[in-house]
Amino acid sequence: MTSVASLTQRPAATVKTRLDWPDVAKGLSIIGVVVLHACLVVPGGMDTPIAAVNEFFAPLRMPLFFLVSGYFSVKIMRYSFGELFMFRLWFFLVPLLIWTPLELKARFTIWERYLGDPIHPPSAYITATLDGTTMYWFLNCLILFSIYLWATAKLPRWIALALSFTPLIILLFPYTPVMGYHIVAYLPMFMIGATLRPAITRYAAVCTDYRYALPVLGLFVVGHMWLIYHYTNGGQDIIVPYTGWLLDVVDITTIVQLIVRIGMLPAAVLLAVVLSKIPATKAVLSFLGKHTLVIYIGHAFGVSLLFEILLFDGVKPFQPDAPTFLASSTFGVLLCVACSAVSSLGFHFLAKVPVLGWAIFPPKLKSISTSK
Repeated sequence: MTSVASLTQRPAATVKTRLDWPDVAKGLSIIGVVVLHACLVVPGGMDTPIAAVNEFFAPLRMPLFFLVSGYFSVKIMRYSFGELFMFRLWFFLVPLLIWTPLELKARFTIWERYLGDPIHPPSAYITATLDGTTMYWFLNCLILFSIYLWATAKLPRWIALALSFTPLIILLFPYTPVMGYHIVAYLPMFMIGATLRPAITRYAAVCTDYRYALPVLGLFVVGHMWLIYHYTNGGQDIIVPYTGWLLDVVDITTIVQLIVRIGMLPAAVLLAVVLSKIPATKAVLSFLGKHTLVIYIGHAFGVSLLFEILLFDGVKPFQPDAPTFLASSTFGVLLCVACSAVSSLGFHFLAKVPVLGWAIFPPKLKSISTSK
């Protein structure tokens, strides 16, 4: 029987668990992202049972992704800045700079052709990329978070983690860019994964014991209850006492979501560990988790080019109350997910093409000046 003290010990099975559950976690995250984007595109998609299930696990979706990303990023704390760029940032910058303009072009074309938007100037591409309003904002975050982890490497870990919450200050500004909200929401998750990796590894090895699982599940339920209460009753701005600072509804929701998501991280790891112990789900989710970048880049073109333009030419004949399943929003969501899968598979094969594949997985830099 597992004892509480086992959280401070390294069980014999830790190695296997440590290798399995992170890939499963990333697989869960990317499925949730693809389904979310499909639900947002299809008329009535957010009112489907698929969306309801996906939203139930939404507090685990991106937090789990960034937790695992931080979990595997601890080695960059030993890098020089040159090594950080060569072995880390380079592999995010290349796909970001290549695919973001193309994804934006597809989206802007839809808005211009079907919604009557004016032609978007080049500055719109730059603004959207910097502001984090593209499909690939997570690459912006991984670049910034990696730099932050590297820059705080010499600080005590608890200080580096505490400082990751300081971006909350930007919520007090009159205008907060979308990227600001992303940083507030996910930098702490990334840093929790990086700074608490040993504790997370030990927890993952024993979390299925009912003495850990039951409180964690209880916390998950409480978190959902808080979110439901907030979404129902939290529609008011707040003046911070003695300061005059205004927190609007979006700011308050961001803070509530951050607290709830942190509280749900143990449940997210528990879910990934449980699924990693089921051979069928482990095989599928691990495969998806190992190909997260390809799916993330590829599915955006499946949504826009395949689904919105080629299949329906901007007119999506789906309704929540359609008389037949083929005309229903649920079918539309499933079809959009299928288009995302086809596009992602195409990018998977593109990544294997010599030279062209460098747009997804750039070649390693052989040398770089790394003056310290």
